[in-house]
Amino acid sequence: MNTSIKQVMATSAALAGALAGLSVGVAGSAQAATVRPSASCSSDPTQSATTLISRPDGGATIELRYSTTCRTVWARIEGGKVGDYMWVYNENTGAEEKAHINSGTSNYTAAIGDAGTKSDACMMQVGTTTIVCTPYE
Repeated sequence: MNTSIKQVMATSAALAGALAGLSVGVAGSAQAATVRPSASCSSDPTQSATTLISRPDGGATIELRYSTTCRTVWARIEGGKVGDYMWVYNENTGAEEKAHINSGTSNYTAAIGDAGTKSDACMMQVGTTTIVCTPYE
């Protein structure tokens, strides 16, 4: 997905939020930019979500996911192994969230604010030192 489509999606989400009396902002610190469960963005960050970009490596795929409802991003691994490590990082605000697969073959990080900014998602699979990242979107 290119940046102009992402901006249109973000603008649409902002308009929908304004119409519902909802205000979503992005703070300048990593701690403040982390999204916590609220009335507008539940603890399930998958609402109105799309995969912006993904990178496969060794059977696993790292995805940068985006919520048009919350204007947030997070990292998700699909096809991974227990112990695989992932993180999402916002280059504009410095916000970052990390997670690893505890069981099964997939997991995701907590979401971070991404309104009008660029983020990437990275993974390091268990037993390797190779880091695989999506480009910034």
